Amino acid sequence: MDFLNGFYVLYDAGERITQPFIEGTHMGIDFGWNVRYTEEQNYNIYAQSYGTIIEVVDNIPNDPTSAGTLRSYGNYVVIDHGNGYKTRYAHLAIGVSNYSQVGQTVTSDSLIGIMGNTGYSSGTHLHFEVYYNNVRIDPTPYITSPINPFIPPTPTTKKK
Repeated sequence: MDFLNGFYVLYDAGERITQPFIEGTHMGIDFGWNVRYTEEQNYNIYAQSYGTIIEVVDNIPNDPTSAGTLRSYGNYVVIDHGNGYKTRYAHLAIGVSNYSQVGQTVTSDSLIGIMGNTGYSSGTHLHFEVYYNNVRIDPTPYITSPINPFIPPTPTTKKK
């Protein structure tokens, strides 16, 4: 299965997208806290497709002075999905290395971290990016299904 056919990010009718992709200024999508969900549904972050973890950054606190630097992502995980596609999950809570290790193979139900407020961040959220051939692209076309993004998907929710 290639990345485009097997990749999906799940969300709840858009209400959890707190900041969309904006070319040149906000090169990802932010998913925020939602009071309708349990703590586990809001905080657990799962890989959204199969792949190999290629980068894990941990122990970066909230740092409002980090704008424009790699530290602005705070704690993050990067997954290589093959065929030129990668994803980054940023602003994860300190302790991400308890869940994710470089070289680890993940599937869509692999817990990779906990939503946090690290790096250049003004509140608890997940910043999600998609890369194709090392260029950030709009993740919006890869967001499908009216389901919560922080619960591992069932086989019936996967994009065919």
